[in-house]
Amino acid sequence: MASGSIKDPWASGDKIYASANLNGPNPVGTKVCVEIHAMHPYYPDINLGGTCKTINAGTVTTSVHKGACGNYKTYAYATYNGRVFWGPVESPRYQTICS
Repeated sequence: MASGSIKDPWASGDKIYASANLNGPNPVGTKVCVEIHAMHPYYPDINLGGTCKTINAGTVTTSVHKGACGNYKTYAYATYNGRVFWGPVESPRYQTICS
């Protein structure tokens, strides 16, 4: 069973960042994906963007442009041969980030 960790979203400059670290080793061809989700008051969270990287261990970071104000979570998972074997995991709480 794979293991890893995620970092709550953070702001720097005009962007919001999120990252996930997958502990290794894992099979060659493992793909780790990290997404930034925004809370919506009436619908499920909105996926603002993400990054997938083929690595057998390590950190993947993604970023999106920062809006005026919002509540954000990190969402991450890892796949191998099309099957999820780590996650999906998400931040335990929303981070409020405002300009």
